[in-house]
Amino acid sequence: MKSKRAWIIFGLILVVSVIVGVKAVKKRKLEMAKTPPPKTYPIPVNYSVVSEGELRKTFKYVGTVKPYRDASISTKISGTVLRVYKSEGESFKKGELLLKIDDSEIRKEIGALEREIEASEKALSALRAELTSSKVLLKNAKENYEREKFLYEKGAVPKVSLEEAENRLALAESKVKSLKAKIEETELKKEALKERREALLSRLKYTEIRAPQDGVVSGLFVHEGDTALPGKPLMKVIYPQFGMRVLLNVPPEEAKEIPVGSPVKLNGLSVGKVVKVYPATENSLYVLEVKVEGGNFKAGERVIAEVNGRSFRGKIVPVSSILHLKDGDYVLAIENGNRVKPVNVKVLKVVEGRALISSDIPVGTKVVTGRESKLLEVYRRGVVLPVEVINE
Repeated sequence: MKSKRAWIIFGLILVVSVIVGVKAVKKRKLEMAKTPPPKTYPIPVNYSVVSEGELRKTFKYVGTVKPYRDASISTKISGTVLRVYKSEGESFKKGELLLKIDDSEIRKEIGALEREIEASEKALSALRAELTSSKVLLKNAKENYEREKFLYEKGAVPKVSLEEAENRLALAESKVKSLKAKIEETELKKEALKERREALLSRLKYTEIRAPQDGVVSGLFVHEGDTALPGKPLMKVIYPQFGMRVLLNVPPEEAKEIPVGSPVKLNGLSVGKVVKVYPATENSLYVLEVKVEGGNFKAGERVIAEVNGRSFRGKIVPVSSILHLKDGDYVLAIENGNRVKPVNVKVLKVVEGRALISSDIPVGTKVVTGRESKLLEVYRRGVVLPVEVINE
């Protein structure tokens, strides 16, 4: 009986405890429901504004100024260089004497040949005079022979007279023939002497190196007293009047962004333009030909070339405004003064801290800028306090 009473008392106590506990939980929940949530404070941020514009990358290279037209001056003869009239860097006019090679030996040979030619002409004069008189004797011999032959046939003269006339005719004919042969031989000798003289006169021209047109000496390879050899360069010249250019070696990926016509700065001066893009060579580099259209540049001068790349137009934001998440890139647009809305963007081009984007975000929208960690914090909290506009 006592045991039953104890169980009843225990059950009542348990029931009361459960009832009290449930009431306490309900009371606590009610209190918590009436308590306001913790306040979210905005994060101070810098911001920028989405703009409409163009991006153009500038590429820098080092090149050498070269003339469009130059030449190596040489000679076709051997000889001692007597005088060099121009120094490196000096200009000259068309026809001006640039260099003189010793011509004394050639002139001696020409003098000897001219004396031989003169002797040949005198010999020809004598032979022609002798031939004239021999032709007269031949004519007389023929007439005498014909007369003696006629008389012999009539029986007026003995045979010996005819034979003597025949011998005289043969001698006269032989003399004329011999003189003609000597004259022909002498004339051939004279012509050969003249040809040798002309060849030497032609060689004589190569002892004087004259400018084919106006230009500037860009390099000297001999000095007075040196020996000039056929085909060996004596000096190098350039012709600035035909223009100057700069050739630049460019990686393929950069060459694709540089169209013909792109403006170029040379040592800070806007005096160049890309006129040709040559395909990649053995070293896999493209070659840009830049025409120099001003400035006082000299051949061989090293210059820094700043080449403008292709222009890309569209919406532009700072690179520091782009948040990289797993599902894509975003900018954090500021709405209603301090609320943040992630807007998906596609980055098309990045140039010097600015990004060209494809997105439906309106131009003029404020976007948060900062480090990636800062942008991630703003993304999570969603409330900002715009502090300073950043123009990048």
